[in-house]
Amino acid sequence: MNESQRKLVAGEASCAIATLGLVENSVAVIIGAMIVAPLITPIQAFAYASLAGDAVLVRRSLLTASAGAATAIAVSALLGLLIRLPASGSEILARTRPTVLDLGIAVAAGGIAGFAQVRPAIGNTVAGTAIAVALMPPLCVVGLALAAGQWSWAQGAGMLFGTNFLGIALSCMIVYVIGGHVAKHNRFALITTGIVTAALIVPLSASFYEIVREARIESLIRSELVTNTVVFRHVRLLEAHFDWYTKPVAVQLDVSSEQPVSSSQVADLQAFVARRTGQRVALTIRVTRYDTVTVSS
Repeated sequence: MNESQRKLVAGEASCAIATLGLVENSVAVIIGAMIVAPLITPIQAFAYASLAGDAVLVRRSLLTASAGAATAIAVSALLGLLIRLPASGSEILARTRPTVLDLGIAVAAGGIAGFAQVRPAIGNTVAGTAIAVALMPPLCVVGLALAAGQWSWAQGAGMLFGTNFLGIALSCMIVYVIGGHVAKHNRFALITTGIVTAALIVPLSASFYEIVREARIESLIRSELVTNTVVFRHVRLLEAHFDWYTKPVAVQLDVSSEQPVSSSQVADLQAFVARRTGQRVALTIRVTRYDTVTVSS
């Protein structure tokens, strides 16, 4: 088995493990899968070749990265079709809405990878593992989303992969230039990569602002329902679920109560939320009945 075949097998194994970890919503499994992920090498090669002006190596590195990405998406989509995931956990959803924080992580990780290549003594394994964590899971989410017909999730996860790719490549380029790894570098490639990466800051910042706004609204809804409504004086809020991908936003409340909650009360609560938060929601309440039992005299 040659080097390219070994990398292909490693990529498929990493993708399968990461996909199952995402399905199980297991952080440990996802991180463990990244140890064998080979995606960092073509990005480092792309960064070096772009600076060195080596068009042949640029094409080869992009083809390798594209083949690895396509393989990962295909494997995860196949697993998604076989598993037919009924719902998505937090590990999947967290990779469908990239923010400017993800770009910062990619840039920092890319700097580590670039420095590890310039100074091999610090160990490429640590850098490679750190980068792989940021690359394989989004591709697996793309495959799972496509299998589930969730196009917006696939688009968000694909944008996260692109953000990570550009952030890592730009950071590697900067380290190579500063470290003198490229004797005569191509400024146009460095500037172009920087401009394209910087252009992502606007949509990623908007996404970050939206996530913060949603978190505040969720907190406000919980607070208002519990403290300022008549219905919730007689019930206990156990858990609240928000689906921000639907319009209006779907809110499911799990409560416990001695008495049933009527549909008119749900309608009143829905109107109350809209008035107090300015956010239209489609409210559903799941009631767990309980009885108060005492020792009979």
